[in-house]
Amino acid sequence: MGKKSGMVNANEIAKSAALEALKIYKKEEKDKTRKAAFHNTGLLLENYLGFIEHYENIRYKASDIQDELDPIEYDMVANDDIIIYSIKRSKIRTKVMIRHIETAVKLLEIEMGKKGETDKITVFRKLYMDPAKKDYKYNKRVEIVEQEMSNMGKPCSQSTIRRWANDILEKLSVKLFGVDGLKLDI
Repeated sequence: MGKKSGMVNANEIAKSAALEALKIYKKEEKDKTRKAAFHNTGLLLENYLGFIEHYENIRYKASDIQDELDPIEYDMVANDDIIIYSIKRSKIRTKVMIRHIETAVKLLEIEMGKKGETDKITVFRKLYMDPAKKDYKYNKRVEIVEQEMSNMGKPCSQSTIRRWANDILEKLSVKLFGVDGLKLDI
């Protein structure tokens, strides 16, 4: 009888350990997915202004670059007005992403406005969506936004700016990536 209860106890311990390991693994996977969505949202916003520039400047038809081709080259390609489909596709996909980001930010702006948190979205827009700051690194943009907010009579520290930006990025990750951007305990 002693052996049987010892075996049952060992089986229960092994089963409990396996369940706990599975629970830990699932939590790590959810965290990894959420962190990836947050990271990807940050990357999208870091490159947002570059996407706009790319979209506005991309040319994919021979007629778009006529002035750069010699007349013989142009005559060779102009008959079919060659379209480079991969570039055209890139332009379209870039525009879709730009619109998706803009729509998500507008929706978030409405939500934040209802909560009286307009300063957060103002900081976010100044940090990521202001073309005047396009060529600055993140830390420099934070310094500039800190000064701009002070000039507006709404002083906030650089750590507050970073915290607000992360808060908005987290909320945007849900709007951009759906359920993968959520912290769920399923």
